[in-house]
Amino acid sequence: VRAFGEDVVPVNYDDIDNTELLIICGANTAWTHPVLFRRIQQARENNPNLKLVVIDPRETVTAQQADLHLPIKNDGDVSLFNGLLKFLIEKQGIDSQCINSYTSGFDALAKEITQQRYNVTNLATDVGVSQDKLTTFFQWFAHSPTAITLFCQGVNQAENGVDKGNAIINAHLATGKIGRVGCGPFSITGQPNAMGGREVGGLANQLAVHRGFDGESIQQVQAFWESPEIATKPGLKAVELFEAVERGEIKVLWIMATNPVVSLPDNQFVKRALERCPFVIVSDITAESDVARYADLLLPAAGWGEKQGMVTNSERRISRQRQFQNPPGEAKSDWWAVSQVGQALCTLEETKNGFDFDSEHEVFCEYAAMTGMNKKSPLKLDLSQYANLNEQEYEEWRPTQWGGERPFSDGVYSHPDGKARFVVTRESPQRLARTKGWWLNTGRQRDQWHTMTRTGHIAHLAASELEPTVYMNALSATQNRLKAGQLAKLFQPSSNTSIHAKIAIDDGLGFQELFMS
Repeated sequence: VRAFGEDVVPVNYDDIDNTELLIICGANTAWTHPVLFRRIQQARENNPNLKLVVIDPRETVTAQQADLHLPIKNDGDVSLFNGLLKFLIEKQGIDSQCINSYTSGFDALAKEITQQRYNVTNLATDVGVSQDKLTTFFQWFAHSPTAITLFCQGVNQAENGVDKGNAIINAHLATGKIGRVGCGPFSITGQPNAMGGREVGGLANQLAVHRGFDGESIQQVQAFWESPEIATKPGLKAVELFEAVERGEIKVLWIMATNPVVSLPDNQFVKRALERCPFVIVSDITAESDVARYADLLLPAAGWGEKQGMVTNSERRISRQRQFQNPPGEAKSDWWAVSQVGQALCTLEETKNGFDFDSEHEVFCEYAAMTGMNKKSPLKLDLSQYANLNEQEYEEWRPTQWGGERPFSDGVYSHPDGKARFVVTRESPQRLARTKGWWLNTGRQRDQWHTMTRTGHIAHLAASELEPTVYMNALSATQNRLKAGQLAKLFQPSSNTSIHAKIAIDDGLGFQELFMS
């Protein structure tokens, strides 16, 4: 949003088949997105000139397939991409015409970058990668006519994750490698329908249909819904929300389609917050999830395959999800549960009932109509042509990509002035403060899905890692008198969190670096 003015992925999957340079950063794609990774392999088979660069502290299965692996130190992404931008500026690798015509803020960013320590010599020490490898990467990016940087949770899920994303985008904007075939920053989602959830307003810092909290957006959203009240400022993000719960500021918490006891940092704090909350409601497909144990009221939710509706993938393509079996017992779709509560609140407050939906079809049509308010704005999200779909047309829906193949191919972005913005990015305070000690990196298991609510019950999938395991290289183990198979206790002082795990050796890690899933 900071760069483009809107939450838009400016790339599509076909671009992978048409690029000369593919950079994977913060993602073990071979494990986490196997279908996509097979497409990448096929693209390499079809195009011998396609170079693959993988940026990851570990030598993952994905990194083993790369033409160039950059094993940067943990949290070194901002430094790396700022170093790339400095190289591009000094070696005349930027596209001045693109910068002058379609962007703003470059001069301030360039001044900041050139004054920092981001020359190749210093950068090699800073990020833990040889000068030769860094120079090779920088030259490939500078000279390749096309480039895609594909990134996922290893970039996004960090204290300075937004800055990491902007550092990547800065490099693409500066070289004009965006809005063209085979070019662009490509954020692939780490959860199902993450894109769709954001489009309809499932973020604390946005209203629906990509609207922010400016006066005009607030007025238009409220007018569309004819609601007597509306949020006028951003809400609480996930960690902030649980901090408010712990302080006693939130009395009722409804948790749907997530397992924060496992997925959020400092799970002991999350547990304390849930214990303090007077009324916790959990909608889930199982009573055995970690968060369900804290529920005062557990609502049975329909699972995948038991519900239907629309979902959006990473390239902005909306598809119909079709039910293939009925939900068991009293299990219901989430939209139905929310609409029932909404109707009850409307009755209680004696206001117009804005939640009287009878089907997923009606929900989608209202959403599509609502996107029509973007017609008179720079925003790209507009599905208003589908607002009057009848039920048969809805059932026969074919996958449809909003925003076109490449939303910014005309050089017009979603900020009011139509220009993309360069953003000065910073390293995380935690990394700057660290001078010694262990670094723990987290990621996904090959055979498990996120918090293992469902896949954790499948013996065959659990067999690949039967117990919590912490990985380190042989030198780290030897110098600390540790051995594979021993039980180690990991302690994180700032959060007073500890865990026991079996030690395993992985020489794909750097010295004093740990990995756990």
